[in-house]
Amino acid sequence: MREAAANVASVDAILAKLDFAREPAQRLPLLLAAVDGISVIDARRALGHAVEAAAVATKLSDPAAHAEALYQQGRCQDLMLEHAAALELFEQALAGFEAAGDEVATAKTLRAISFIQDVLGDFSRALDHQLRALEIDERLGTTTNRSATLRTIGPRSSSVRPRRERRTSGQTTKPR
Repeated sequence: MREAAANVASVDAILAKLDFAREPAQRLPLLLAAVDGISVIDARRALGHAVEAAAVATKLSDPAAHAEALYQQGRCQDLMLEHAAALELFEQALAGFEAAGDEVATAKTLRAISFIQDVLGDFSRALDHQLRALEIDERLGTTTNRSATLRTIGPRSSSVRPRRERRTSGQTTKPR
């Protein structure tokens, strides 16, 4: 309960600072922090901040921040169950992160794309994106992300692999 109250106080402080920040360079980190803080509570409001963050990042010629703003827009769209819009935004963010050489953000975005593709029923592409994220996680040595990715890949890989018959003690059975 205390943690939730602290988070609300933190978000309120960010929003208060945002009200007074006039310079784009001041507004951008506050906008992104506001999106992160309120997206789960009010995705529509957070989306507005993420759209503004993308515009500010473009004005500042900050491609990494622009990619992050697109990613946050995708998160908001996903939370509002607008999966096709989320997928498009995540793919744009992915291109930005790859161009910036940000492998951590690239892997994060590949996982997000995979999740949306899974929701949309494109299991094969979802698995491909998870495997790409796993390659990056292994190269970077990020064990937490690697574990999460492996937990996701297991069930997905069995749903997209062609079912093969196997012999068990003389009987032909199909894997479950």
